[in-house]
Amino acid sequence: MYELKAYELTRTQRLDLVYYVTECFSHDVARDFRDDMREYADSLTPVYYHEIRREWVAMNCPEPSEFDGWEDMEWMIDKTIHDRMQLAIALSNIDFCEQLFAEAETREEALAIGNAYLASHGWNTWARDGRVATHGTEHGKEKNERCTECPTHCHD
Repeated sequence: MYELKAYELTRTQRLDLVYYVTECFSHDVARDFRDDMREYADSLTPVYYHEIRREWVAMNCPEPSEFDGWEDMEWMIDKTIHDRMQLAIALSNIDFCEQLFAEAETREEALAIGNAYLASHGWNTWARDGRVATHGTEHGKEKNERCTECPTHCHD
């Protein structure tokens, strides 16, 4: 299978992703937490063209035409540029989560790792059953906080 280079997620993308996945870990579920992690990381991938392009540009990804080798894969032949961009974002999200939570052996350990990451950035952390455990900034952002990653606009 073609190996996609994992593109660098921005700070905001990483924090949003960890916040979302860690909330998943706060719920008692009998399923394997790694499967849940991949499913949640994938589900955070945008579906609308303008969102896909915005995330793509924020990740500083190359031109989609630079996906060498994807044309040779039978299942990719009928995929549009946006489908390929969306796949790259999803794989980057999953790759980041797999690296961050690699040391976790249980759902509880994954929750602790995610909470430590969030707390180190001043974000809310999660207790069991999806309750907020500590209160950092409102989902990581202060009201009217200027985006430091993008000089042209603020992320709301």
